[in-house]
Amino acid sequence: KDYLPYAATGFRDFTRIASSHPAVWTDICMANRPALLKLTGDLKEQLSKLEQLLSDGNKTGLYRYFEEAAQMRNDWLKNR
Repeated sequence: KDYLPYAATGFRDFTRIASSHPAVWTDICMANRPALLKLTGDLKEQLSKLEQLLSDGNKTGLYRYFEEAAQMRNDWLKNR
């Protein structure tokens, strides 16, 4: 909640599903439970990696992390 005052305009669009009725997303999540469990596990892994880079003050590693993320996004866009 403390971060909401810093949200930019893209936050509204990115989070519009949060305004949907909770029953809709509950059903969607339950129907896709195995895939969502994998995704949340992968997300935790990435957040741990990012946390470690920040904790270590690893500027080079952090740069590489974001460089790889940019490359993955660019590849995805190119292959769509």
